[in-house]
Amino acid sequence: MVKVSEFAKQAGVTPKTVYKWLNRLNPIYQNGLSGKKDGITYITEEGATVLTYALTGGVTGAETEETMQVNAKESAQIEYLQEQNKILLEELNREREHSRTMAEQLAEIARNNQVLLGIEQRRVGPAILEEGEEHSPKKPGFWKKIFG
Repeated sequence: MVKVSEFAKQAGVTPKTVYKWLNRLNPIYQNGLSGKKDGITYITEEGATVLTYALTGGVTGAETEETMQVNAKESAQIEYLQEQNKILLEELNREREHSRTMAEQLAEIARNNQVLLGIEQRRVGPAILEEGEEHSPKKPGFWKKIFG
């Protein structure tokens, strides 16, 4: 426990300012920020922490407690979101790897298809040409038309 005057000196404020803040904050903290002994007001460790925060942040007592609660909630939410982000990044990397594998397989299938198509054309191509020649009648040449 520290005397109000000593705390004020350390904080760089007047004792009157410290008393003002104590009067605002003590009802919120059920008088747990300070105590009196032999007519001298002392500030508890918790009181020193809360007063330092209030004096440097310039917030009211209600805002101090509310701000601490909000900060704790925000911190928990940030941790949760960071964990979710990590999980989603891992899932994204798995999906990307799967997509790469599928693209490689698709490229292999396309190459195989081209090879098979080439083989089929070489095998069936000459037969179609021969078959086409047999069924199509020959047109008479130019001299045959003239000389008959």
